[in-house]
Amino acid sequence: LSAKKIMASSGQKHDEMFAKFLVEESEKQVSDAQKIRESFDRKARKAIKADGVRVIAACHDLQKALGIGEDKHGVFTKSILKVLKENKKSPGTPLTWVNLYKETQHNMEEEKSVQKPQLTSSRDILLEEEMHIVPPESAGKRTALLIGINYKGQAENELTGCHDDTMSMKDYLIQHEGFKEEEIIILMDDRKHTEPTKENIMAELEKVALSEPGDSYFLYFSGHGGSVADRNGDDADGLDETLVPSDAQKLYNDTRGWKARKERAAYIIDDNILKVMVRPLKPGVTLTCLIDCCHSGTVFDLPYRYNGTGVTMERDYGIKFHHLAYGFAGVGCVGAVVGVTTWQIVNLLE
Repeated sequence: LSAKKIMASSGQKHDEMFAKFLVEESEKQVSDAQKIRESFDRKARKAIKADGVRVIAACHDLQKALGIGEDKHGVFTKSILKVLKENKKSPGTPLTWVNLYKETQHNMEEEKSVQKPQLTSSRDILLEEEMHIVPPESAGKRTALLIGINYKGQAENELTGCHDDTMSMKDYLIQHEGFKEEEIIILMDDRKHTEPTKENIMAELEKVALSEPGDSYFLYFSGHGGSVADRNGDDADGLDETLVPSDAQKLYNDTRGWKARKERAAYIIDDNILKVMVRPLKPGVTLTCLIDCCHSGTVFDLPYRYNGTGVTMERDYGIKFHHLAYGFAGVGCVGAVVGVTTWQIVNLLE
């Protein structure tokens, strides 16, 4: 009997020690996860100086964007404009980022679309915060760049709804966001506006990068999007996302060499958008973008994302910060550095 008591006591003590060990391990892993998040946030702030770069894209990188109706208007543009306009009818009712996302997705599902929008940003957005195209505290200039491309006369590439969607976005900005005609730049292949060639689009993106603290910029793109083979290993799926300018077909045909070279000559690559427009932005600049095209989820290569899962933004732990700003080593597979368990806890905490 005495031996049984000793064994029971020993077993109980072992269980207590094991439970204590588990608690200590869990606390250590939570602490490790917090350090990883803080390190990631520091690198993101150093890589991209502007706090307010926010992009809502029509779909994930591997999805295609749907056109609806006889004129094939973008389901994303129609859906998000409906949410924005409905909110303006209820003054005093804040439209949060998460509500904008959820209601837009709901409207897209009502149109029988299976694509899911994606929100990406330069900082960790609190999704319950009110969403503004132009933040109330912005004291500088406001400018909108609207790009709509129907690829007129380009056979199987031709679209029909992008011009109308672009003008609908312009009307919304003037009627509901207080933009003036002279604050809106339109690139459209309709022979009435500046042609949205690769050269012209890149020139306008460079102008965005010249914005001063306090300025607000709004960018809208409606047209074709695509993907090409990733050359520098910065995209986990092995693909760089692209915007397709109006002269892409000509640039492709006029470029000599292998397919990858022709594609990079023809398209606007996410790496170049990051280099020319996003990375040079100054602190205090707000840039809000709506991108209605295929394969657009990470077309700006931003470090935070939300795709409708959970209640917080996710950090893209696969991002390589030396790609965003010089002097950083890639984060790579964090799990390989801190252990699979910690990697799982990081994701669970987010």
